[in-house]
Parts: sequence; structure tokens; C-alpha cells
Amino acid sequence: MDDVAAIRATIGPWTKACLDRNWDALLQMCTDDVVFAPPGEPKVSGTRVRQWLEAFPVIKVFEATFDKVDVSGDLATVWARGDGRLR
Repeated sequence: MDDVAAIRATIGPWTKACLDRNWDALLQMCTDDVVFAPPGEPKVSGTRVRQWLEAFPVIKVFEATFDKVDVSGDLATVWARGDGRLR
């Protein structure tokens, strides 16, 4: 499996972790320097990511898609979007 396919294969586990609010599982799929860029909000990175996730509303339904995956050496950048319903 190439790098892009391996990253795309995380969609299922990512979605499950979000629905289960299993932030440990979600963050295990990320590097320590992950940056979340939620629409309409400032970017979230470092130790603030977990705090942001804990404050996120409960997700009832969620589907994620990766629009674009770029891999360059050890760096991968993913443009993703989610469609869901919050409680």
C-alpha cells in the first residue's frame, strides 16, 4: 500500500474515533505537530488539540472524505471535510 492509500485507509478509524469520542485513538493517528484548521475557527495545534476535542459537541452522525492528500518525504498534508449531525 502506498502512502496516500495508507492515509486514505484511516477514514474509517477516524470516523469511528469521532463518533465514539475516543480522542486517544484519534490522536494516535496524528503526529505531535498536527494542526486542525476548523472552518470559522482559529487553527488548533499542540496541547490545545485535546482541549478543543473535549469541548466539541457530541457527534451523532459523521462522514469524512479526504479531498486531497499530498505526501512529500516524511510530511503528509490532508485536505478533509466532514459532514455530520451534532447533538
